[in-house]
Amino acid sequence: MLYVAATLFAAGFVSCSENSNDNLQGNNFNSEERVPILFTVGNGRVDITTRGTGAVGTGETSFWRGENLNVYMFNKGTLDIAKDQDQLDIFNNEVVLAPEVASATNSGSVKYVGDKYYPTSGDYDFFAYHADDAIVEGNTPELNDDETMYVVPVTIDGTQDLMIAKAIPTAEDTVKLQQNVDESEYELSYARAYSAYSARKDVQPNFIFQHLLSRLVFKIKPNSKKDLAVSIEEVRIKNVNTTADFVVAWKGKTPDSLLLKARNVNDVVLMEKNPDIDEAHPLLPFTPQSPRWNEEDDEAYIDQLGESMLLMPQDEYQLYILMEENGIRNHYEATIRPPKGGKFEAGYEYNVTFVVYGLEKIELNVALEPWKLGDDIIADSDELKGDDENVTEDEEEEEEEDNEILQ
Repeated sequence: MLYVAATLFAAGFVSCSENSNDNLQGNNFNSEERVPILFTVGNGRVDITTRGTGAVGTGETSFWRGENLNVYMFNKGTLDIAKDQDQLDIFNNEVVLAPEVASATNSGSVKYVGDKYYPTSGDYDFFAYHADDAIVEGNTPELNDDETMYVVPVTIDGTQDLMIAKAIPTAEDTVKLQQNVDESEYELSYARAYSAYSARKDVQPNFIFQHLLSRLVFKIKPNSKKDLAVSIEEVRIKNVNTTADFVVAWKGKTPDSLLLKARNVNDVVLMEKNPDIDEAHPLLPFTPQSPRWNEEDDEAYIDQLGESMLLMPQDEYQLYILMEENGIRNHYEATIRPPKGGKFEAGYEYNVTFVVYGLEKIELNVALEPWKLGDDIIADSDELKGDDENVTEDEEEEEEEDNEILQ
């Protein structure tokens, strides 16, 4: 599994007096040494490009490109913002920048403004999230009525990737926390993550981001050389929820859902990224695209259409495709759904391939790809419905025959 890592350093120190972080047996630290706060941020399978700037992470290629990440630091087990010795907030929804990385290691330093210091005592929880431009300007996360979570309303248009992470010690971290500690104090030592104590043991906040949306990647291939004149003019998903309350931090058990009160049904239109810009940037309107044929190998190319769509998980999606050939336009509609039941899952990528047979017919092929690991699937689609205004009576009969393969 690929791992995208970034590091954030904040200089830290402890006072000369002994504190509770040093009271575990076998831990004799120099209390005057500086203790850096080191954030590791990443995702099991991520590369980052998502008007929104597109999806953060695609399949096997995983690169950060300077995205904004927001960080919270709370007193452990609470939603009280951690404060420094001057009673100033340390990380309170603070914006930091992911690295701009395009290397085999996929690692680098996260950037933020100013210096940060660990308090001399206490243990802390860390949360981080990425919302792109989905948060309406002027809104910030607020405590809900029962003060168990921070939430913020978000509105998506298919181009934003919503991700959340709570720092949790890894298995390797657990081993480090147990070093030079009596077995009877293992649990107490583990509970010190995260703190100046755990930092001295080289245990730092580790963020593994969770994608909250489903990703659709659209592709096109011709059935034969005769089908290259067709142009895909527009791809959209109709009638999907585009607004929800995004849970960016919580105390206690992780909520069953981190996108609450999904609402506001709208259409989402496929966009594309600027191929001349590598870093994260706003997406552009989709440019019509035709299928291609590989003459050398005498086989169809399978090309991606635009960027991708990031949608709130649903049982099914209503697909709309607008096509043009020799000045004649036609549109088709289909329902796509996972064939094994259930819904399109958060954090999964689905490749939706259009096999084009001129204007008369499209075959749909849906396959599951990682973000998360999963078996490949073929999703049956509903019968495609064409625009009657552009189809003759003979063509309607031919189209009915062609569409039988989709039943």
